[in-house]
Amino acid sequence: MKSIQTKILLLVLTTALLTAIVIGGAGIFTAERIIKDNSRQVMNLMCGERALELDSTFSCIEQSVQVLADYALEQLDDVERFKTDNDYVEEYTKTLQSVAITTANSTTGAIAVYIRYNPEFTPPTSGLFWNKTESGDQFVKLTPTDLSDYEATDVEHVGWYYIPVEKKTSVWLLPYLNQNIDILMISYVIPLYKDNEVIGVVGMDIDYSVIIDMVKEIRVYESGYAFLTDQNNEIMYHQQYPKGTKMENLDSRQYAVVSRRLENDMNLVLVAPVAEINKEEDRLVRQIFVSVFFIGILFMVIAVMISRHIVKPLQELNRATQKIVSGDLSISLKPKTRDEIGTLTESFQITVCHLQEYMNYINGLAYQDSLTGIKNKLAYQDYVNDLEADIAKGTVKFGVVVFDVNNLKVVNDQYGHDCGDKLLKNVSSVISTNFMQSPVFRIGGDEFAAILEGEDYEQYQAIVGNFQQKVAEFNVDLPQEEKCSIAVGVAIYEPREDENFLAVFQRADAAMYVNKVDVKGQID
Repeated sequence: MKSIQTKILLLVLTTALLTAIVIGGAGIFTAERIIKDNSRQVMNLMCGERALELDSTFSCIEQSVQVLADYALEQLDDVERFKTDNDYVEEYTKTLQSVAITTANSTTGAIAVYIRYNPEFTPPTSGLFWNKTESGDQFVKLTPTDLSDYEATDVEHVGWYYIPVEKKTSVWLLPYLNQNIDILMISYVIPLYKDNEVIGVVGMDIDYSVIIDMVKEIRVYESGYAFLTDQNNEIMYHQQYPKGTKMENLDSRQYAVVSRRLENDMNLVLVAPVAEINKEEDRLVRQIFVSVFFIGILFMVIAVMISRHIVKPLQELNRATQKIVSGDLSISLKPKTRDEIGTLTESFQITVCHLQEYMNYINGLAYQDSLTGIKNKLAYQDYVNDLEADIAKGTVKFGVVVFDVNNLKVVNDQYGHDCGDKLLKNVSSVISTNFMQSPVFRIGGDEFAAILEGEDYEQYQAIVGNFQQKVAEFNVDLPQEEKCSIAVGVAIYEPREDENFLAVFQRADAAMYVNKVDVKGQID
């Protein structure tokens, strides 16, 4: 007959073999589709990430120009004077100058900053124009372009002014060669309007090479690259094709292509050779074969471990069951798995714990005084037996305090046994409260005892000495028939004098009777 472990081993190995064949075949069959989808996702993700980097640069430029535009409108407090008073315009321009230079210095790629005014009511060269020197270290002041020298349709010279004014919104100007300073640039311009009047424009020219350098750094697979197009899919930058080439004219049959629209309305395009993408497919197929082989080996090892892992807790459960049958409940099982066997082990242990608790509960009832709830005479006797064993070994330190309730019979006779029971409960409470570190027993009808241990043993003189004061405090709010009157006696175990527990108890009992006479004398 085959064991459970052998059956599990065969089942796992068979399942592993079939799984490896199915997964391996399906993996090879779908490798091409997976690679294509994955490459598209990779390129889309990379294109999105690089587009975000470029857009971050464009956004910083837009924010810089917007800050300058907001400041310019805020400082303009009188549009009519601006239109008619040249001195006011000059003072206004001086106010904007430092802010314009500071903003430009903090903007990536900025090579020029300008604020130009409407030539219809200000001189055609009015405003400010600061441009970086050839060394690129600092901005220098230049004479603004004379707007009267060009037609509004002359985009290369004055498109930066008339285009945003005509559109009445901020615009990005596509890369162009600024004939005024002979630099290929890209510009962002915001028109200034106040009280429905065209005040002028605020703009920055950005060195287009900064953007190109960012695009040049983009690499896809081994030789893939990126380039830029405009809204009409005409190339604005490409490492091979000239500016203005149409996308449809590119030989893209051997390339995978993805694109993203940028903040300045250009498109970032990523291309990667299909041949390089197919290399990934070949590599994946090889990996699948190697993985299937090693997975098969791994499954064999795992099968052995799993079979042992499953059978071991079953064997432990079997042994635990045999112990319970023999009456031994000292069982400790911990679930080692989170499966049905683990649940069974946990449930089995819980059942044993409940059984132990029930047995302890039954035993507790046998050792508990039914009226006061403290330990009873049977518990006292068992405790004394244990102390006798410790005395024989010579390894024990303890003391005995004996208590006797005064006038219990009088209370029962005058007020009834219910009041007598309340009195006994009060006595039990005050003793337990004052001897918290020691076991307290009811050893007779009106007799109690405490075995001094721990801190109670070390401080017994103070505790016993203050006991009657504590009883008096306890009695303050009680009716007369429930007030406690307790005689107390204490004795400490002396190894050289006391042969057994009884000797200590008798000395404590004798001291209690002496105290009882004193207490009654005080009451009388």
